Amino acid sequence: MHLLSRGLAAGTVKVYLTYLRCFVSWWEGTTGEAFSPAAATELDVADYRRHLQNRKRKPATVKLHLDVLSAFFTWACKNGLAQANPAEEVKRPTREAPPPRWLDRREVAALARSVQKHGTARDKALFTLLLHTGLRISEALSLKTQDVVIRDRSGYVKVRRGKGGTYREVPLNATARKALAEYLNNVSSEWLFPGRDGGPMTSRAAQKRLRELGR
Repeated sequence: MHLLSRGLAAGTVKVYLTYLRCFVSWWEGTTGEAFSPAAATELDVADYRRHLQNRKRKPATVKLHLDVLSAFFTWACKNGLAQANPAEEVKRPTREAPPPRWLDRREVAALARSVQKHGTARDKALFTLLLHTGLRISEALSLKTQDVVIRDRSGYVKVRRGKGGTYREVPLNATARKALAEYLNNVSSEWLFPGRDGGPMTSRAAQKRLRELGR
């Protein structure tokens, strides 16, 4: 009745009550006691969050479970059934990042023309490297000039893994070798794609630049 009085749809109320029952069932099964709003602690709610995550619930679903519990305990406090809201301070899981949208062939071709016409030498080298190797932006930007090996008929870049010194070799085709060879003649930094602060260019800056060229 309380939820209905807040103007929530009957279907939403049903979902909220299901989530609340799930917590009560879990709590009673864990503690071996009958559920009481006053007995639940912040540690209990945090453990319940881990329980949901271990069952592979999506971050948005886990967050909704916690939000439902927080609303319930707020109501319980107002009605003298609990002294504190144990769900209020429990950290919510971060939302899943949306999957990247891949460019279709026409968009890639348009971006390539724009890069060749308006891009700097760095823009051309970065775009060509990404297009012809399949590297992630973060991998390309972490490259140092010493990681680029170019020979007459072959070449590769060393993509390093962590701090252990291990790396994998990603081959470069003729187009990528040509673009990088021309670009390397004018690079004085240890980083293949240096940023303004002397370190590597950031992923955000690179993505922003490519978006500008794609307009």
